[in-house]
Formats: sequence, C-alpha cells, structure tokens
Amino acid sequence: MLDALAGYGDLDVLVAVQPGQQELLGTLPGNARAVAGCPLHLLMPSCALVVHHGGAGSLLTAARYGVPQLMLTQMPDLGFYAGRLAATGAGVHLRGADADAHSVRAAVADLLGRPEYPAAAVRLRAEALAQPTPADLVHRLLLEGVRS
Repeated sequence: MLDALAGYGDLDVLVAVQPGQQELLGTLPGNARAVAGCPLHLLMPSCALVVHHGGAGSLLTAARYGVPQLMLTQMPDLGFYAGRLAATGAGVHLRGADADAHSVRAAVADLLGRPEYPAAAVRLRAEALAQPTPADLVHRLLLEGVRS
C-alpha cells in the first residue's frame, strides 16, 4: 500500500496504527508518516480520502465525516460492507487478492480525481446525521411504551 502511494503527487499519506505497531511498517516513503494511538475521528476531518480494511469503525467514521473511501478487504463480511458502501458512490472496493500497487494507485487517482466520490460521501454523511441517535430512539421507545 505504502509503495503504491510513494511519491504520488503532493499526496500526504498518514498511517494510523496502534501503539507499538510503527516499527512493523519499516521505512516509510517520504510522503508518509505514521501516527500511533490517535482516534480516527480526530484525523478524518483533514483527509481527502481514507484507505482501510473495510471494518465498521473505519467505514462509519469516514462516512460520518463525509470522506471518500478505498476499502481493501480480505474477509467476506467486510467485503459485504464495502460493497454496500461502494454502491452509494462514496467509495471503491477492492478485494485483497486484487489489490496490487497498480490497482490501488488507480483507485486512489479515481477517488481524488472525480468529484462524484466526495459528493456522494457528503450525501452519505447527511443521511447518517439525519438518523436518530440511540438516545433519541430510547426516548421515543420509552414514550411509546408509556402511551400503550
């Protein structure tokens, strides 16, 4: 992944890792840096796109902040979620077996070069924010229970 994005225009690559995982990355390309232990919701507002494994935390945090996504999945359930997100137009899904340096670089170029992706990500964000919160639902359910 990092090799695919090395020297990619003026793209700054930020790799979010857990504490203690930075040394597993080896030498980073000049346009990449790692940050350990930083919550995704603090990073997402400054991202033009996010590349991730398709997990719910990454997918939903990016959706919450209206960030287009490239999802590289290995597991069938994550592939299902990635496929559903890609169907909204807010991202691209590549199965892990198909994700080589060329396909990743092409997908990133597509995500950054076509305004349809950020527009769809912003629409998805609006839809997500329009949904009631769990607290709202509990309150509504409690009121409906009292009325019945």
